[in-house]
Amino acid sequence: MPRAGQLKSSGERLSDRVALGVLTQAFPQALVDEVLAETDRVQQRNRLLPARLVVYFVEIFDRSDIHHTRRGVPVRAVEYTIAGHEGAYRLLTTILDPDQAPAAELAELYAQRWEFESTLDEIKTHLGGPHLVLRSQHPDGAEQELYGFLLVHHAIRHLMHQAAQQADQDPDRISFTRSLRVVRRQVTDQAAFSPRQTRPRGQSHPH
Repeated sequence: MPRAGQLKSSGERLSDRVALGVLTQAFPQALVDEVLAETDRVQQRNRLLPARLVVYFVEIFDRSDIHHTRRGVPVRAVEYTIAGHEGAYRLLTTILDPDQAPAAELAELYAQRWEFESTLDEIKTHLGGPHLVLRSQHPDGAEQELYGFLLVHHAIRHLMHQAAQQADQDPDRISFTRSLRVVRRQVTDQAAFSPRQTRPRGQSHPH
């Protein structure tokens, strides 16, 4: 951003001095990168980090130590934005060496880490339902049902991946909930019977 008292040279526009961090707060990151690539424009200053990332070092103190009589824990704070999401995200790490854990990689990995939580939500909430109770009363049957949920989830995710490839889209941009609804509409003859009764291992059937 232009500083106070800074004059623009002849033919220079104010937009030429807008930082990428400001643009990504108003426009999707992918759109900003696409425009920069098409117009062959880059940042005026080469930095170790993209403009949409901010890194600073802080110390964390115990909440009960209001006077900071004990030494705090030094951490590195990474603040960044994500395309399509409002506000800024912050993560803390005790890895202070930026060469050992670059800030850009930390931000990317942290975003990927939440995909695991999203997968659990897809299975427990959307696929199984909010009040899911396994029907089997034996460990073998419960294990069978759990594998069934995992296989169905894998099948739906596989269909989503195929659809994304055909449309040349990122699979993460496709809604699991909508995909599940589409699959359910295609299944006209759903199973309405309980799974085969199973007994604990080692227990014989009655004669």
